Amino acid sequence: LFDALKTGMRLFRDGIAVAEAALKNFQALLAGLKSVLDSAALILAELQKKFRAAESVIVAAIGTVSPLAESIASFFAALIQKIPFGIGENIQRAVTALVDLVRAIPPTIETINAQLLKLLTDTFFPPTGKTAFSSTVIDPITQKILDPLKKFLSDVDTVIARWETEFAKPIQNALDERKAIRKQIAEYRQQFNV
Repeated sequence: LFDALKTGMRLFRDGIAVAEAALKNFQALLAGLKSVLDSAALILAELQKKFRAAESVIVAAIGTVSPLAESIASFFAALIQKIPFGIGENIQRAVTALVDLVRAIPPTIETINAQLLKLLTDTFFPPTGKTAFSSTVIDPITQKILDPLKKFLSDVDTVIARWETEFAKPIQNALDERKAIRKQIAEYRQQFNV
């Protein structure tokens, strides 16, 4: 029974070690993700800065305060009216596609910033305090499963050690002494034909 228990305890300890290593590896992976997240935030900020700079240049050139996409559309609409009929339609389709692309940039940047980068930052890399991921995943696994399991295994080790030193060894010693005495008795009987 104790051998089976010791084997089970070893398997539990191995499982705990694997789980702890997996958590540490995942945390290291997250640390690597932090630099990627920072790079993505910088790239988006730079794109937004360039978009605003382009918008300022267009506004200065055209003289209107409308958004960049609308300014581009107005500029090309005025320009297309001066182009002969057949060529203007192709250019109008290209301008419409360009305007649609320019219109998509600000909401795309905002969505990525607000819904992806902010979520990742708040969950995994807050500026101060504990991460939500650590509080909701790592800590509960460690504090509610791994730590109590390690304590339980330590307590079982103590019980087994006490069993062996306080009960099993004294009994075994008594049995060994009894066996030695019986052997001496058997030798005595044989020697003296008793």
